Amino acid sequence: MGWDVGGMHGANNALAVLHNCAEKPEIAALISFKKPKTAEALAQQIADEILSAAAPGSICLLAIDAPLRFPPAFVAQMKHLDHIKPLSFTRQIDNPLAYRSSETYLFDTTGKRPLSSTFDQLTSLTLLVLRVFSIIKERGAHLNTLPYDGLQTTVGINAFECYPGNLKPGKTERIAQQTFWQWAQSFLKTAHTMHEKDALLCALFSSFEMNKPETERFHISSDFKSKAQENGWIYGFY
Repeated sequence: MGWDVGGMHGANNALAVLHNCAEKPEIAALISFKKPKTAEALAQQIADEILSAAAPGSICLLAIDAPLRFPPAFVAQMKHLDHIKPLSFTRQIDNPLAYRSSETYLFDTTGKRPLSSTFDQLTSLTLLVLRVFSIIKERGAHLNTLPYDGLQTTVGINAFECYPGNLKPGKTERIAQQTFWQWAQSFLKTAHTMHEKDALLCALFSSFEMNKPETERFHISSDFKSKAQENGWIYGFY
């Protein structure tokens, strides 16, 4: 599945569901969520669709276009607001209260700047994702969040971050990215909105990864110097 998150309480959320990802992927559903009365109603709707699409006893992949955590330095600072530590950075992307090191790595490697989950428009979106995760767990489903809960996929729902902008052609695309983009074109024709397209791109990336040898799936670059299980990882092409 691919989930494009467009608003905590808005009409821009889309979910793409693929079947037979490791063989010949088929689009099972493209869902655009209507604006609900409350943010909680939206979270419940999204959780309903995810759980409905996740076959029991199988490995389900959920690629999400939104941060799954806040920067560790920001979380630590919020616990001690009586003492704001001095910050030393020259580039905005290096601000540890605004960005995780995985987001800084993405910018330095690709030139593509993700939005900040704390200093931009994504705070409510991250909270929406975390609320959906809570609902999924409350309903008894197994949720494995890559790479926070481990680096390998398991039986159940495996959620991870996938930035659609990093999947589209750019100045630094790799051969694998070119191959992926060419392969994805026939699928993307079925999407009617930008949000459906981005959700479908995320789902297609899951399928693309599952067709790699097991040791090469969901790879974290060897030159990433931070701990991925603390700072997260945005899966894509680097």
